[in-house]
Amino acid sequence: MRFVYLMIFILSVLDLTACTSEKQLEDMELPEGLKAGICTETMNAGAYTYVHLQESNIKRWIAGPATVVRVGDTIFYTGGSEMRGFQSKTMNRTFDTILFVTNIATSIHPDESMQEEAHKNVKPVKVEKVEVKPLESGYTIEQLYAGKADLAGKTVRVRGQVVKYNESIMGKNWIHLQDGTGEEGKNDLTVTTLDEVKIGDVVVIEGVFGVDKNIGGGYNFSIIIEEGKVVK
Repeated sequence: MRFVYLMIFILSVLDLTACTSEKQLEDMELPEGLKAGICTETMNAGAYTYVHLQESNIKRWIAGPATVVRVGDTIFYTGGSEMRGFQSKTMNRTFDTILFVTNIATSIHPDESMQEEAHKNVKPVKVEKVEVKPLESGYTIEQLYAGKADLAGKTVRVRGQVVKYNESIMGKNWIHLQDGTGEEGKNDLTVTTLDEVKIGDVVVIEGVFGVDKNIGGGYNFSIIIEEGKVVK
């Protein structure tokens, strides 16, 4: 019987602690755009961290760049793009709904960690010099930047080398291509696709060309190919 009373006391204390934490969340003054929750479950998969959060009166799954997180931590994040029925191949698990966020942090640093550019968790391959033969019936990356106003919304083809590759972000794979053309800052092309590639591959991509895209979650692109396909 003493054991039963002891368990009831422990559960009561834990419940009181949880309530106090949720109350602290409600009273917390956060900078605009910053959200917070208490981690109740977490796991890492590849370069990403998945966190189940208790936010005031709701619970949600979020995922972002790999971060050291422990159960009980107060988590801060920015941005977010919701995906329903998202399947993680790495974990062999399907989430009813999950929010892909720009950053996950255990403290408030609005001028540092919360403003980092998306995709920095995977480094580009070190290539001394990229030289890729352009397609006769396609575009170079330099041409895409130069003619982006006229090409917006059109289907284009480009050949390039994969210098950066992120899997399963917002339900898509993200490729960064270079072909040796274009000046610094205008020599990299982002592609979203369901196809899989490897860093260092030289591929031909076909897809819808987008210009000045803001797709949420902190993702902003001067040019991008969406719904891209790797063609032979």
